[in-house]
Amino acid sequence: MLRDPQLVYGRAEEMAARWRRKQQQREQNITFRRSGGAEAGTVVEGTVLATTPAGGVLVSLGGGAATALIRKQEISNQYVESAVGLFSPGTTLRALVLPPRVGSARHDIFLSTKALEPSPGDMLRDPQLVYDRAEEMAEAWREKQEERRAQRYEERGRQHSFIHSSENQGRKLHEGAVVDVKPHGITMELTETRVKAMLSKDEISAGGVEAAGDVFKVVDKVRACLLRCDADTRSIWLTTKPLETVPGDMLRDPGRVYEQAGAVFETWLEKAPKQEDLVEGVVTGISDEGEVSVAVEGGYRGTVRSCWSFGWRGEEQELVPADEAGGTAAVSTDAVFTDAVFAGVSDPSAHRRPEDPCVTRLRAVVRVGDKIKAMILPRYYHHEISPLALPLSIICLQVTPGDFLRDPQLVYATAEEQAAKLRVQWQLDREERAEKRRAVEAVWERKEQARLAAIAAMKEGDLLEGRIHADSLFDEGRLHVALHGKLKKTKGTIERSETKFRALVITPDLDNGRVLLSTKDLEPTPGDMLRDPQLVYNRAVEMAARWRQKREAQAAGTQSDS
Repeated sequence: MLRDPQLVYGRAEEMAARWRRKQQQREQNITFRRSGGAEAGTVVEGTVLATTPAGGVLVSLGGGAATALIRKQEISNQYVESAVGLFSPGTTLRALVLPPRVGSARHDIFLSTKALEPSPGDMLRDPQLVYDRAEEMAEAWREKQEERRAQRYEERGRQHSFIHSSENQGRKLHEGAVVDVKPHGITMELTETRVKAMLSKDEISAGGVEAAGDVFKVVDKVRACLLRCDADTRSIWLTTKPLETVPGDMLRDPGRVYEQAGAVFETWLEKAPKQEDLVEGVVTGISDEGEVSVAVEGGYRGTVRSCWSFGWRGEEQELVPADEAGGTAAVSTDAVFTDAVFAGVSDPSAHRRPEDPCVTRLRAVVRVGDKIKAMILPRYYHHEISPLALPLSIICLQVTPGDFLRDPQLVYATAEEQAAKLRVQWQLDREERAEKRRAVEAVWERKEQARLAAIAAMKEGDLLEGRIHADSLFDEGRLHVALHGKLKKTKGTIERSETKFRALVITPDLDNGRVLLSTKDLEPTPGDMLRDPQLVYNRAVEMAARWRQKREAQAAGTQSDS
């Protein structure tokens, strides 16, 4: 269209017909898959239509009901340069239906003859042998896929447990073995937890590493500490930098580093900044989300989390430079529009979303390489902080909101004074929370003692009046008894609200702090609780007395027999 629009118009009917054929083929494939004709892991029989320019094979399934593709990588376990000469149009073959590929369209059907080979290269030497043993090999393939799926689920579970385990958050030395080496880093399996973790080449040594393969090889034993975890991608990243006594030790003698790792790491942890400390560091990066990465002296690291930490989100609107296209942007917290986009600028950079105005202002105040001061925030309800992920804040050091934006040096100059005030205030806050917590615990303790005293005063055969609420029973607000056993059979008969009811005490269990109740034993005739609960409650005193008499008679009979 850009070079010769007339050529496009001249062949429009031809190209439209080709498009319709493709659409029809896609619809046929979708219908064929929905009908169960292309279930992943099953063996299908088809006819070769043609070979593709990329070296694959197009196969007709179900007598033309669908069209599938065998990529050249799926023809044989031995290398195949092209399918040309291996498959002739009209040839019948058998192949395994592969699961949908990531990113593929729902109408795509992919096949494999490689998965059916008894031994590598059989499709090139004797295709008929592969077809004859297709069902047997397909069953083996399905079993292997099931094992792999189970292994993946198990590995994901281990990764999840590791990431969310407080004992693994940066204050522990981990050991493992290298399972994969790439120029940009290695993958290792931790010995204790059997999870996969990654060590980037930039985190191997403070002396700098060109390629991870220069230091590690597969099966090498490695000791490292946790750098960070990403719960969204289930990624775990390690570092060996803190284990070096002198930058470059990991390049010169990794074995010696591992031998001294325990003592070096413990010393490093002891010297690490603590919560509520004021620290100085160097800015090492600013993310697109406005998170400022800071390197603190001693190999420690921290992050000032997003622009919220600078208190700029509350401002109404700011006019900022747009992008390279030269437009201006009216920016608010809700929307961003550039006049360059509406002006029809052809430069692709003009159509990307402009940077968040808060991040733009942040970059104007803070730059990579700048020295800054920040305070480590306290974590009241979380695990102990990691020295490689210190939660930093600058906004708390401002005397008045916006000071950091107007004059960062003023904030740094008064940082010590502000930090001292904050520590006093945080200590008062902690004491206040502790006092409130003790008051709440005292109230619950009194309630628990009253509840246990009420249970201790009960005996078998007592008639209890109460209310049902959310599977629990309350007696004048003092007694809480979980409903267990036979009473659950009345679910749907007794409304789960503030409904009053009567029940018979069967077993008071003071040790476990609960009482087993029964309405069944109060029924004049079986099923009355289902038909007319009110009748049961009205005659509860009579039926409870009858139940006690029956129990006493049984006890007397037992004693006489003995």
